Amino acid sequence: MSNALVQLHHALSAGHVLRGVVSFAAVFFAIWWAWMNFTWFATSFDTDDWLYRVLTIVQMGGVLVLAAGIQPMFEHDDFSIVILGYVIMRFAMVTQWLRAP
Repeated sequence: MSNALVQLHHALSAGHVLRGVVSFAAVFFAIWWAWMNFTWFATSFDTDDWLYRVLTIVQMGGVLVLAAGIQPMFEHDDFSIVILGYVIMRFAMVTQWLRAP
């Protein structure tokens, strides 16, 4: 999230207020929504087996991919890496929900 804040600061300093705020809000929402869903699932279902742990690691990998796409998103309006990271996170979460008792 700190990378998103740094990019927001650069956008605001350059006078790109609307673009910076919209980009920051999109990244914040993507990360917040995915982890809020994960936290809700983790506290509601006690499926602490090996596949749960592997899928959790996959979801963390999705966050890393999303974080890697923050700078290109702010600088070049390239959302492809951010979207890929979000899809990885959601894939892991949907798989978890399909396994829920």
